[in-house]
Amino acid sequence: MELSKLREEFMALQEHLLAVEMKYQAELQSANEKQQNEYLKKLMGIIADLFNTHHYSDIRILMEGDQVFSGHKLVLLSRSDEWGCDLSSTEELDLSDIKYEVVLTMLKWVYTNDLDINDMGHEFIVELLVIANQFRLDPLAEKCSDALNSMPITAELIKTEVIDDIPDMKPSEVEIMVIFNSRTRT
Repeated sequence: MELSKLREEFMALQEHLLAVEMKYQAELQSANEKQQNEYLKKLMGIIADLFNTHHYSDIRILMEGDQVFSGHKLVLLSRSDEWGCDLSSTEELDLSDIKYEVVLTMLKWVYTNDLDINDMGHEFIVELLVIANQFRLDPLAEKCSDALNSMPITAELIKTEVIDDIPDMKPSEVEIMVIFNSRTRT
């Protein structure tokens, strides 16, 4: 009888120990996640503060109108490794063939993850989408696509903007896109 009672107490203590260990592991994981989130938040703040500053700058980004942006290779590479050149062996990235405002908006997003798409028109978003795709900035391209999908797009806009940027697209494919677009919005 006493042995049976000891066994019950032992089993109860083991269950309690298991519950305490599980609670400890959950608290430890929560503390680690909190610490990691604080680290990431601080790191993102530091990167955002580097936006267009000379501090630690290691690449000059040439922009339209002889403008120069002081860039940081590490920040650019954290977003994409498709910048049209090997960033490790260059000191300049020439983006002067792209509109200044579009490049600056893209770079602001690269550094801050901030994009106020509500203040942008169709044409601007399309241009931003084109360079986002060109440089494989998929999250930016997705934001632009979502914004375009929520706006009424005219056939004329698609013909003038998209067909120029996708040279293999036939006019009939553009018309299909417009028809599909208009059907999905109703």
